[in-house]
Amino acid sequence: MKNKTAKLISKFNFKRLPGILKFYLLIALLAPVLANEKPLIINYNGNLHFPAFSSDPYFEIITKDGQKEKIRTETIDWKNLKSEFSIFAFIQWSPGQSDLENGNYASPFSKQFFINDRGEKVVLPFFQRHHLGTTRSGEDVLAGLIHGTRISLWIGFASMFIAGFFGVIIGGLAGYLGDYNLKTQRIFSVYFLLAVIPAYYYSFILPSDFVSTSFSLSILTGIISLLLTILLFFSIILWPLFLKIRFPGKNYFTESISIPVDFIIMRIIEIFLSLPRMVLILTIAAISRPSISTLILIIGFTSWTDIARITRAEVLKLREVDFILAEKSIGTRIKDILFKHILPNISPVIITVLIFGVASAILLETGLSFLGVGLPAGTVTWGTLMFAAKENFMAWWLVVFPGLAITVLLVTLNKYGKKLY
Repeated sequence: MKNKTAKLISKFNFKRLPGILKFYLLIALLAPVLANEKPLIINYNGNLHFPAFSSDPYFEIITKDGQKEKIRTETIDWKNLKSEFSIFAFIQWSPGQSDLENGNYASPFSKQFFINDRGEKVVLPFFQRHHLGTTRSGEDVLAGLIHGTRISLWIGFASMFIAGFFGVIIGGLAGYLGDYNLKTQRIFSVYFLLAVIPAYYYSFILPSDFVSTSFSLSILTGIISLLLTILLFFSIILWPLFLKIRFPGKNYFTESISIPVDFIIMRIIEIFLSLPRMVLILTIAAISRPSISTLILIIGFTSWTDIARITRAEVLKLREVDFILAEKSIGTRIKDILFKHILPNISPVIITVLIFGVASAILLETGLSFLGVGLPAGTVTWGTLMFAAKENFMAWWLVVFPGLAITVLLVTLNKYGKKLY
């Protein structure tokens, strides 16, 4: 078991990652350094500044009459700002920044111009060119691809972390406990059934105004409030199990019976699977454009079912093997058996599924953005770049370059997932 776990961990060494995946991760990490309209370092008025890494929306400049004035950073023409010295990114454009002189779909091979200080229209220098073309409003495609890499990887890995966390726990409990391994007194089973109605009332009916108000503020607060109501619902029903309360005596009501944990969880999973995930996400997105964090939560909480089913199947294989039965016989706690003995043995399968899930989440976000119902306006992703091509089918660079980036990443993730397994 330890050898298998150590072998799996060794595969996650950064040096062992596929070269293409390393390349994507480095681009995501260095995105602000690779593509940014603001200088990385600038010596202005005798002081060093780092505008590309500063969260301050204002920058103090010296006006023509010698006065100091704070203006918003997005209104500053950094390239023509007189300074002692400055260092810019390789791509001197930010995602979403418009270049009106090279708007209306400038192709990667066309001549690109800018207006100099004397009002003359001259050719852009190499480092200021739009190397992969522009959109209708003059947004740089290469800057969008670089920063879109960070957004896509963040959404993919973060959403699968959420899905994996809930899926492994729920699937592990379903597989290990089954329908006969969790016992309680009959009186509590009666209580569980009778408590459903009041729990539903106090968890969903009574705070309904609170939940609806939360959704009106933002989808993120709405989802958090909904999760709190779900937690309250199960707490009201299952608190006797958590506290391990038992009534003394031997009669009909104190007799021990089994709780069909596996049956209940599998029915819940089937309910989730009966709801088309894409339709559900499209419905939520149509109500209000989700933020990046909200989209991560939506994808995460709609992706746990597949992980739970696979975890359950793997746990069912292992729960009757000799070393697990030996742990049971000496009274090892369920938590320790699951997390110290079963989980390390099924981790290669789970991690492989999660890697495939990352690819699926990235493709889902791209599809939503391409349909125009993804992230809010102004957030540049691979999908929004492809969406911009719908207005001009001749702008091939808006489809080819983002599509190539998506294809290469998805193929790499899928091959890496198979290699891990």
